[in-house]
Amino acid sequence: AGQVVEKYPDFKNAEREKGLWISSATPDSAQKQLAKAKPGTWQLFESKGMEAERLWRDLLEDGGAWSDYRDMKMEGTVHPKHPDFKNNDTTEGLYVDSRTTPEWALTKLRELDEAEPE
Repeated sequence: AGQVVEKYPDFKNAEREKGLWISSATPDSAQKQLAKAKPGTWQLFESKGMEAERLWRDLLEDGGAWSDYRDMKMEGTVHPKHPDFKNNDTTEGLYVDSRTTPEWALTKLRELDEAEPE
């Protein structure tokens, strides 16, 4: 998983997107309650950017688990909105032109495409 920016809240309400920071100003009673929480109590938040990083890393490390639909999209045999890559097991999709696609993934993908014989 990626790293979270230091200014990012320690907790975030998924529905209202309100943040909560734990600091020296946090009341002792709240800190004691947090200390009592069992491991796994809190759901880890995966932002879209973090999810994209994870999926692109998986594609590039385990390409056999993914189907490449880029040529089929160009030929018109699949819908233009179909993902460029789709995981064969989870059906999660990736789009090359997504705003969440990491630059390092695009660079690596170009390198792989250039190295691949036509």
